Amino acid sequence: MSTAFSGAWQRCGLALDDAPPAEDSCVVWLQAGPFFADLRTPLAGGSAVATAFSGRTTWAAPVVTFHRDVDLAIPPRTDSGRLRFAGDRLIEDGTVAWEGRTVRYTEYWARAGRPPARRLVLEALPGQRSSRVGRRRYVEVDGQALLIVDDRATDGRFIAAHFVNDDGHWRCTRCLDGEAPATPPFGDVTASSVLSFPQPPPWSDTSWHVRWLDLPSPAEGAGHA
Repeated sequence: MSTAFSGAWQRCGLALDDAPPAEDSCVVWLQAGPFFADLRTPLAGGSAVATAFSGRTTWAAPVVTFHRDVDLAIPPRTDSGRLRFAGDRLIEDGTVAWEGRTVRYTEYWARAGRPPARRLVLEALPGQRSSRVGRRRYVEVDGQALLIVDDRATDGRFIAAHFVNDDGHWRCTRCLDGEAPATPPFGDVTASSVLSFPQPPPWSDTSWHVRWLDLPSPAEGAGHA
């Protein structure tokens, strides 16, 4: 995946076919290296369907492909679209199956505007308390994080939660279909870390392995002091 697209993105418009752009959902896309996570929840009064998914991306300019392996939809889908910059906005366009037909879509994305910070991807491994584990991933980018847990194959639970870090304090802003911790449970991390929850909630009976870790350079941090 091109590093130009790494970061935290907020969708600011969606156009279908020839309709003008509009927005009926709160959509966050986090991209850390080749890994991504996406959470979409309807705005108040909106009719959009909530969803969440995560996986890996591949890039063959100008086409990006999102290979989902954790997905509220069953089975997980693979999506492709064309990406281009227009000023400080990122525009994605392509086609999608919608209510039994194929429609053109254009999504407009803006950077979240937070200073550079840790970019981290964790994936779950079976823990001492259980040899069974679903698909679980945590993606953290520049002070935002998405935690997606799909345990439907074992106990029926699917959890997706969004967190933000304000002045060093994490908080959960949204949670889809399940119980999530009030804050991300991961503190100091190194590239060789294998982490466990000190007091795990019922769905976290696993260890978590670092798949991606990127720290901002001192120059990046100084630019946002």
